[in-house]
Amino acid sequence: MFSGLTEVNKIYRVDLDVKFEHYQENRPLSELKIKELRSSLKESNLLAINPIIVRKVKVNGVTVYKIVDGQHRNEAAIRECMTRYCIIDESTDPHLMIKLNTQMRNWTLKDFAKYWSNISETSEVYNEYLEYKDCYGKYTTDSIILMIWNNNRTSYHKKWERDGNKGGNKKFKDGNLEFNNKIKRRLDKYLPIFEEVYRAAHNPPLQKGAVRRQVFQEVLMNAIRKSKCFSYDRFIKNLCKYPHKFNELRLRSDLEQHMYDIESS
Repeated sequence: MFSGLTEVNKIYRVDLDVKFEHYQENRPLSELKIKELRSSLKESNLLAINPIIVRKVKVNGVTVYKIVDGQHRNEAAIRECMTRYCIIDESTDPHLMIKLNTQMRNWTLKDFAKYWSNISETSEVYNEYLEYKDCYGKYTTDSIILMIWNNNRTSYHKKWERDGNKGGNKKFKDGNLEFNNKIKRRLDKYLPIFEEVYRAAHNPPLQKGAVRRQVFQEVLMNAIRKSKCFSYDRFIKNLCKYPHKFNELRLRSDLEQHMYDIESS
């Protein structure tokens, strides 16, 4: 043993017939990621120096080991019939999974929502979020849903950057999302708009990439909020009749001008 080195965690070799369980809160397994890891393991099996992290827990009175980090490495090794190695996590941090995963690869907002939806204290609110996401995610983005949820004019503010809350999503990621009737009314008012606009545009058909573009949705919502000088009903009616350029336009100023032009046609 070298001077100054202290043993902290033991690495265990895992027999092939040993099965680890998965936390419900973790991300779904990605077949693409498993395929990439299987190819990598065939070239060089480095699992001994990059072990799976597991935690010993009681499930219905039975002791099991659940994967905190390394579920894709575990699955790839099983499919290749390769020896696995693990470290038993003895920490008491209930949200260690988030910290480990986000250091290795950024979680999406949906990953965070799925995690918190499986925690009893936060499940109700985050399951509401996931329901809206499943219903309207085809026509909008997580950032826009949260922009409406939090009643922000745009999905990014300099104030949030000063607060260390990039994109206004820190509260969401920390499990502190709130939900009430006022938020529900706002979501039910604005989210259906994006699907309606998508279906109204025929000349040419509006591309999903265009309708989901963040700047497009921000400009549309801000125009609707200025109801004294913009009629959404007239805009939708004219969008059904007249050609549009929303698939090509990118600049906020161009999108805004084009919306007002269609509305006043």
